[in-house]
Amino acid sequence: MKKILLLVLGFTGFFANAQTVNADLIELNFAEDGYPMDVTLAPNGKIYFSAHIGSGADRSLYVYDEQTGILQNLPSAVEGMNTYIEDGNFKMVGNTLFFTHSGGSYQYILFKSDGTPEGTQPVKIISSNGGGNTSMDNFTAYNGSLFFTAKNEANGVELWTSDGTEAGTHIVKDINPGVPDSYPSSLFVFNGLLYFNAVTVENGYELWKTDGTEEGTTMVKDMHPGPTGGAGGASVVFNNHFYFSANDGVNGYQLWESDGTSQGTQMFTTIAQEGINGGISNITLLDNYFVFQCNIGGSYHLWRSDGTVAGTYLLKAVNPLEDGFTSFDQFAILNNQVYFVGDGFLDKTKLWKTDGTVAGTQQVVNMEDISGGNIYKLTSSGGYLIFSSPLQGQNNSNPWVSNGTSTGTQLLNNLNLNVNTGGEMKFTPVGNNIVYFQVDSDLNGVELWKTDGTAANTQILVDVSHRYSGLVGDGVEQSAQILNDKLVFMGNDGVNGQEPFVTDGTYEGTYMLNNIYDLDGGGSIGFTNESNTGIFTKAGDKLFFNARNNEHGGEIYVTDGTAGGTVLVKDIRPGAADAVTGYTYFMEYNGVFYFKANDGVHGNELWRSDGTEVGTYLLKDIYPGLQSGITAVNSYTYISKNCAVFNGFLYFVADDDTGTAVWRTDGTEGGTVKVITLLSDQGVNNGVTIIGATDDKLYLLSQYVYTSYDSNTLWSSDGTQDGTMIVDSYLITGSTQFKKTCILNNELYYNVWTNQGCCIYKTDGSVEGTVLVKSDLIADNKTISFMKPCGDRVYFGVTSGLFSSEHSRELWSTDGTESGTVQLGAFNENNYDSFTGFSCYNGDFLYTRYNSKFIYVTNGDTSSTQSIEVLVNGMPPFGQYEGINSILGVIGGKVYMDGSYQNTGRELYVANMAGFLDSEVFNPIVPNTVSNFILYPNPSNVEVKVQTADSSILRNVSVYDFTGKKIFETEANNSATTIDINLWSNGIYIVKAKSDNGTFSQKFIKN
Repeated sequence: MKKILLLVLGFTGFFANAQTVNADLIELNFAEDGYPMDVTLAPNGKIYFSAHIGSGADRSLYVYDEQTGILQNLPSAVEGMNTYIEDGNFKMVGNTLFFTHSGGSYQYILFKSDGTPEGTQPVKIISSNGGGNTSMDNFTAYNGSLFFTAKNEANGVELWTSDGTEAGTHIVKDINPGVPDSYPSSLFVFNGLLYFNAVTVENGYELWKTDGTEEGTTMVKDMHPGPTGGAGGASVVFNNHFYFSANDGVNGYQLWESDGTSQGTQMFTTIAQEGINGGISNITLLDNYFVFQCNIGGSYHLWRSDGTVAGTYLLKAVNPLEDGFTSFDQFAILNNQVYFVGDGFLDKTKLWKTDGTVAGTQQVVNMEDISGGNIYKLTSSGGYLIFSSPLQGQNNSNPWVSNGTSTGTQLLNNLNLNVNTGGEMKFTPVGNNIVYFQVDSDLNGVELWKTDGTAANTQILVDVSHRYSGLVGDGVEQSAQILNDKLVFMGNDGVNGQEPFVTDGTYEGTYMLNNIYDLDGGGSIGFTNESNTGIFTKAGDKLFFNARNNEHGGEIYVTDGTAGGTVLVKDIRPGAADAVTGYTYFMEYNGVFYFKANDGVHGNELWRSDGTEVGTYLLKDIYPGLQSGITAVNSYTYISKNCAVFNGFLYFVADDDTGTAVWRTDGTEGGTVKVITLLSDQGVNNGVTIIGATDDKLYLLSQYVYTSYDSNTLWSSDGTQDGTMIVDSYLITGSTQFKKTCILNNELYYNVWTNQGCCIYKTDGSVEGTVLVKSDLIADNKTISFMKPCGDRVYFGVTSGLFSSEHSRELWSTDGTESGTVQLGAFNENNYDSFTGFSCYNGDFLYTRYNSKFIYVTNGDTSSTQSIEVLVNGMPPFGQYEGINSILGVIGGKVYMDGSYQNTGRELYVANMAGFLDSEVFNPIVPNTVSNFILYPNPSNVEVKVQTADSSILRNVSVYDFTGKKIFETEANNSATTIDINLWSNGIYIVKAKSDNGTFSQKFIKN
């Protein structure tokens, strides 16, 4: 399973690249396949393998450190060349891994890796330009170097060696000179030399040996004189000799022995006088004997030998009719006995064993009797046997283990395997009874697992590719909401589809609240077309949201943040039809949830809910009959909802067949009345949108009759018809007018287009109190993307038509004055990056950039903006096209983020930044007049002097280090004071001062 580490803060200064914070990855969706192969254990315990992200992707090299839980993709592609790792050629030579790439035009490249990106490099292109047309093979470690077979344009398939350098990578010897192949094979090491079989024109396929040099590469013996050749392939080293299959042209394939010399290489014994037509195979070594299988006239026999002729005899001759199989296969050793499978072509069902005696050669278990399945990939871990076998009537294989007895052969674990899983699991023993294997599970896809032979310790080792996203939506305003110190969000675990989830910032505390749509992958929550108004609406201590399933259709659900408290409030429209459509109109008033719904009798009307079935009912049928009284939506054009709580009432928009108007309710049917209609000069109902309310004003927009979005007139109201007046009107119309609004310090901020370009205005609801804050902000092809109050400032983004409404090219803040309206950051116009995902915490504004490794924190001016690099526990640093995408929310100093790696997709990340966000260092006293103070010299390594420029009296001076800890304080009672910093550590500090005329906060550097 995933390693979830403790959150650790690592702040190291106040420069952008000096601050770091560690975050946990809390992953929901583990779908997609990595297809790991070529699992290889390095001497340092790290695990190498090849895998890919996505079924169409090239295979890449990965290294996994099980101690730290870090998985790293090692960049092994050659620049300018499309390459992919070949399966099967992974070999450790000392601490170096050798592997192969194949490139375009039949290029074959030898690579090496020491487990680091910089140490993963090509060694040499073995063949290129179409000349090779074959892969490298037979990787063998010998004498500290790699030996392998390969073909290039001039030499055909020959024996090569490599010491890891280009110069040291070359053909050992052109055994079959020129273009013809020598096809070296069956490489093994014996008594300090490398032995193999190779073919020449003169001698055919014979036994060769080498010391790694051209002159030291010679044929051992021409066992079958002439061009036919006598080498057979299978071999085993035993009692200072090696035994192998060979054919001298007279006796057929028999068992030979050799001490490595020509005279010491001879036929060991005649297994059958008529010759062994099919040769010898499956030679398997035990402590004091070896076994092998031979084909005698088409009948397969199992033999054993202790290296003496007398000790070489038949153990079992297979009788296909009697035994139900034709030969033995899949040999493995456990407790100095050999286990193997009775092979009946498609029916590999019987597990056998032998102790080297005839009596001890017997069947262990018939898998058909206990599972109906076949046996695949029989492997020994050293302490148990493991193999794969499907259950009766299933296609997917499951791992089984055996202690060598019938009763001790059992299913290892129910892994919830995918029904399409084939039978070809590959098991890789790594010592200490640990086995790695690949399996296709419903949750993770085809990934790498680990077992010690027990069900309790069988688990996924590393999920290489899980790029399907666990998060759905885009930002806190759309897909997440804080409730009772937890974050409720829209998620997808890859199995149940889009559903409500909750998290407390820990892996264990993150789970699905309710599988509302319980069909696999169906998904239920958040079918809204209003991306800026949010999936969840908070009312009282609950969240309300829309969801659907096949039984109830679209309805209203409620959650208190627990699984048991996440339920359907009421089946408003019984059956599969939708009571709630995608265009929602969700509101909150006095802890009660108000919304539009259609029960199939009254049309879309105003409903209310306290989260219980009895407390969920139609409040008023505003447009009697089947017509809809509530046609308004929380329009995606406006970030503020099309409603407001003002003067103790909920104001909303409705139509009673006389046109759209402003209504209000006190929560009762009788108290739900129409109050304001906006009329043009001709007395025509212009329509209306509610964009917000302050303590004493309700703000409205009038709309043209022919469109529901084009607005150019701003109204303010005291909540009555007579108290409603035009504040300002603008010649330009369109959906960009008043697109973003917010309330700060009892004033409405909004954006409009005028002859001065895109402008930010603010108003107190009066004509004279409506003032221009900043004009000519952006070019014609851009607009305001968001506007949000935080602390004493308004933050807003600027975007172009290339981006969605929440992605910003420029980030600005304003205090309501032109001079106090400043740009905090910008991107190059050709850069497809953007500012996105923001949150407000204790007056600080947090934001990030799409696919960024930084969180930015500011209190509104450029000098205060800090950047903190996010490092993820158990993961490598974010790479290209990876990083944090948005801030979902901040709870008690924990920052919840939407982030992504290429192989994990968009998932939830959590970092505890309370030590930084809550410190006085980042939230300094805001100066009244900075010019009244002087701090010098800066930087300094001896002392720093603080004084007032106006000769006022300094009352207090304090200094904080980068963690927020106060390290110095003095009561000055003078116009100046000197701070001795000679013994302080080098770094960044904050000095704060108070005088009779103001306050002051500034950074200085000790160097």
